[in-house]
Amino acid sequence: MAGSLLQRQLWTKPAAIRRMRRLDADGRVLVTEGEVVQPEDVILRGERVPAPLLVPAARILKLSDPSLDRYLTKRQGEAVRQGEVIAKTSGLLGLGTRACQSPAAGTLELGPSGSGEVLIALPAQDVEVRAHYPGVVVSVLAPRAVVVEFAAVGVQGIVGAGGESGGTLRVLSGPYAAISANRISNAFVGSVLVGGSADLAALRRAAVAGVAGMVVGSVSGAAFEAFVAERHPMPLVVTDGFGAGGMARRCFDVLQQHESREARVRGAEGGDGAEPPEVFVPIDDPAAPRTRPPVLELGALVRIVAGAEAFAVAQVSAVGAAPAQLPSGLVSRWIEVQLDDGRQVRVPVENVELLG
Repeated sequence: MAGSLLQRQLWTKPAAIRRMRRLDADGRVLVTEGEVVQPEDVILRGERVPAPLLVPAARILKLSDPSLDRYLTKRQGEAVRQGEVIAKTSGLLGLGTRACQSPAAGTLELGPSGSGEVLIALPAQDVEVRAHYPGVVVSVLAPRAVVVEFAAVGVQGIVGAGGESGGTLRVLSGPYAAISANRISNAFVGSVLVGGSADLAALRRAAVAGVAGMVVGSVSGAAFEAFVAERHPMPLVVTDGFGAGGMARRCFDVLQQHESREARVRGAEGGDGAEPPEVFVPIDDPAAPRTRPPVLELGALVRIVAGAEAFAVAQVSAVGAAPAQLPSGLVSRWIEVQLDDGRQVRVPVENVELLG
């Protein structure tokens, strides 16, 4: 799973983080540059018009002729209620009557001529975007986006699911141990749970128990796919990958050191080039030092994302000055890294992601 060197990061010390908060509909910005915001503050508001619902009225009425004019009980442009009859047939003495009902409240529109279909235009929906992070508005990109800056430590994940939330950070297992479903109770409502791995039963239990989010090192591919398919809103961040390898020690240590603090977690990776799934622990001390952006250099931390050592976190011990042929036969820019067990391995730069 090769990726950009800056695509997945680990912030072990407070850093100045900037995140864009985007509205996916027409709307307006409710804040100004320099304004201090809290996670629950609404900073963007707009309206989204849902796609209309198609109703195959002629098929529901079992008509051989798709022309609906004589059967409609509502005119084009007329408001309808959910469950209201919008077309019907009447048999002799009322026998054999069939009815077509509106699946939702909206406005009746005619479908393409000869299709035997009608459309229910749905009303516009209010859309709000909250700041999600405690920080300062540093840029307003009217009418749809705002950039918020905040100080935090944090971890980005490989994959994620669900939405975004916040809660108290709670560590339920060690970096290489699994969170079992029987450990999760209503006592963790509103908490962000951390552990080495989790199976589908634990993920489901957390989602129904009111847990604010889960951050684990690994899950099985089957469990992750099933959890995504069930469309749980609870955010899930997987920091290291699929399987049962647990969480890289450096990632785990960052989260454990800040247990009992408020964390902000976002699960699903955006499809528009947004940041990957991630969890941040905001640091509210304005005097806390901010780290510089990570650079690929001696001593830098990287995560290997492909090859025999995939998902290992390592430290750069040498940086190649020019492309070279590696043991795999690939000619590439390379770095040499030291693994946790002390081994030195040479990997192409395309196969690592730079951490903080």
